[in-house]
Amino acid sequence: GFIHLTFQEYLAAAALAQRGQQEVEPIVAALASHVGEAPWREVSLLTLGYLGLVQQRDQAASAVLGELLERSPGPAGEAAILAGDAVVDMGRGVIAGECCERVAAALLRTMRDDQQVEAPRRAAAGKTLAALGDPRFDPELWWLPKEPDLGFVEIPVGPFLMGSNPKDDPESGEPERPRHSVTLPSFWLGRYPVTVGQFRAFVETSGYRPDRSWWEEGVSTQPVTSVSWHDALAYCRWLGERLQDLASRHGKGTGSPSLWSGLASGKLRASLPSEAEWEKAARGVDGRIYPWGREADANRASYADTGLGERSVVGCFSGGTSPYGIEELSGNVFEWTRSLYGDYPYEPVAAREDLEASDEVLRVLRGGSFFDDARLAPCAYRSWLEPCHHFGNIGFRVAVLPFSF
Repeated sequence: GFIHLTFQEYLAAAALAQRGQQEVEPIVAALASHVGEAPWREVSLLTLGYLGLVQQRDQAASAVLGELLERSPGPAGEAAILAGDAVVDMGRGVIAGECCERVAAALLRTMRDDQQVEAPRRAAAGKTLAALGDPRFDPELWWLPKEPDLGFVEIPVGPFLMGSNPKDDPESGEPERPRHSVTLPSFWLGRYPVTVGQFRAFVETSGYRPDRSWWEEGVSTQPVTSVSWHDALAYCRWLGERLQDLASRHGKGTGSPSLWSGLASGKLRASLPSEAEWEKAARGVDGRIYPWGREADANRASYADTGLGERSVVGCFSGGTSPYGIEELSGNVFEWTRSLYGDYPYEPVAAREDLEASDEVLRVLRGGSFFDDARLAPCAYRSWLEPCHHFGNIGFRVAVLPFSF
């Protein structure tokens, strides 16, 4: 009989929690069939909170969460997001560790499932996982990925086709032409763009002061943005020193021997990728237009047609992975390269990658962003900007390269 919706939701939740005093089945039966329905979302969260925080029935709350993950017939991924939000609301200390890990795993599967889960729901799962605690990243190693090579993926030596041919891609622009062959040595590139959490570790450890404070906005696993080219290069140099020290002191027995021996000896160093290195990592050697093929696809990359309206947590677009296993080279955020803008054909000479050039000289950006339309997302598309600028759709990623720059 209460008019105010909040009272209705609270009383419904209290009634459900009290109905399940002896066993959780009545609660699960009432909630499972309504996962994904907006009017039931707050009731579900309040019911779980009532169990865990008011009645202090931690095991019952964990049991309901587990059953909802297993039995919900709602839209794919919706139960995982609901469960994650419930754990975040209550606090991880209320819910059993095993249940928290199960919820995190469900959120991660939701993020990566581009076959059954639409992009907005994958992005929502990513933000909830960030709030819960993303298990993919290692706080002991500057929040880099928990992978044998800390998220660095090798791009093999050899030639590739750089630029665009108007016969193959009529939408391409003059700055991308002519298409031509470029040969590069092997190098490593980060699987994801540098995240807010990774950049925060740099600022807190080094005492570096970025040009603007806006980089702190967003959740820890979204790409860092609002950083200038100088900020990006400073991070690369700082991380390179950390990686060299790590390789010299400990090595990485389960990783790539050539990567870690090269870092230890100083033959490899971290920097921004050149635009040629970036493009090869994105498209491979067959001249494809996008990392996944020839046609734009708003489910494989985050650009304007995807409709997110903001950066997504890294890893939400597995369908857009490049031939080498690098993710989100199209969409999400534009990325700084170390290259100065110049006409094609591209020549891999030192002057093209001069790190000491004046701020009046333009640096190349690649990849498009969540803010831009599909014509800016192809692998060969080139943009350019003065290196002192910083915008909310521009980030970067780290390359590990032969020391010749």
